[in-house]
Amino acid sequence: MLIHKLAFFAGALVVLAAPVAQAYDQTGSGADSIVSDTYNNQRALDEQAQNRAYQDQFRMERRPMVRTVGISRNDAVDIARAHGVSDIRAVRLLRDGDWMVRGNNARGATVAVRVDPRGDVLGMRRG
Repeated sequence: MLIHKLAFFAGALVVLAAPVAQAYDQTGSGADSIVSDTYNNQRALDEQAQNRAYQDQFRMERRPMVRTVGISRNDAVDIARAHGVSDIRAVRLLRDGDWMVRGNNARGATVAVRVDPRGDVLGMRRG
């Protein structure tokens, strides 16, 4: 009789302990899932930031997109000299492929000449 009572109590403990263990397991796996999701999300954000930084590095170093056909820097300087710029201060290649030549004329005034890739003067600015 004593053995039957002990077996009954042991069985009752097993039956009562099973849902508690299952609830603990679900809670534990849920917490693990949250931690795992958080880790994966943070890792994805870090990778995106690294990729962006890697791409920005090349964007900073890359020259502006310009047409490859056209006149050279020396040609732009010669055209600007033909239009009265005697003392060349700066020559810049603009994004659209035009050259901007800055300098002084014979009177000492500042002049900027914009030359397109075909060698045509688009404009002169004095002052």
